[in-house]
Amino acid sequence: MERRAAIPLSRRLGPLEVVDSAIWFARDHAASVLGTAGTGSLAFAFAVVVAWNRLTGLPAGSEVSDHLPELAAWGAGLSALFLARGLGHWAAVVRLAASLRGEEKPAEECWTSALRNAPAALFLAGVPAMGQWAGLLLIWPGLSMMNRWSNALAAAIFERTPPVRALRRSMDLMRGSIDGMAVWGVLLVAWSLVFVNTLVAGATIPGFLRSFFGLNLPRLEEALAPSNGLFVVAALAASWAACDALRTVAFAILYLNARIEREGGDLLTRLETFRAGRRAAVAAREEAHA
Repeated sequence: MERRAAIPLSRRLGPLEVVDSAIWFARDHAASVLGTAGTGSLAFAFAVVVAWNRLTGLPAGSEVSDHLPELAAWGAGLSALFLARGLGHWAAVVRLAASLRGEEKPAEECWTSALRNAPAALFLAGVPAMGQWAGLLLIWPGLSMMNRWSNALAAAIFERTPPVRALRRSMDLMRGSIDGMAVWGVLLVAWSLVFVNTLVAGATIPGFLRSFFGLNLPRLEEALAPSNGLFVVAALAASWAACDALRTVAFAILYLNARIEREGGDLLTRLETFRAGRRAAVAAREEAHA
């Protein structure tokens, strides 16, 4: 069955359409998107939860200096997982770029590209995130950064620009637009829905097993109950990881959307040239094998 076109680039997309296109692309390329951006995000989210629980559970009255080796180990581990998250996001956008050219780039090639650009991937994963979270303490600065820096990763990959220049390019593309904040809002709603649905599913699974299969599993029921804080935190982390992977693709599509809006025909012409060349190459191979 023919796949639905993931990204209709013939016109400007609204925020809901951007997220919808990202969902369709993630569905068609689940292994490349969720297996790259999602896995790193999930590992980082769970590590943050475990680290927070451990550090807040330190014995009362103890000094920070008493736990420096442990704190250093957690810091190194979280830094490594944050790098893995950044590499996964880079690989997912590389996969998107290849798909737009009509290519089927294997996941290992996407990861190879990410590893070759590890410093840029870490910079573009860390600096915007720290700026956005710090700015959120004052509300508007954080929202503004979310909007203005949302296209930096895609700009670095599609235009092959250094990280700092990619941030400037993102700011130029998003000047006068609030689409970045709108997409963030849609993704926040999606995250909330996934989280709530996960809790509801966890609460109903034991009853379903008992009603239809006669299985009484009190430990499973206790583990999946909304009153179990560990399950709630795990559901929160898993839903965040899924939406974090989706966010990466959505903002890459938003970058293309912003370029179409500001640079219009030039981008579309080049994209059609890529696709026409790919179709011609495929047709030539088929004729050669005929």
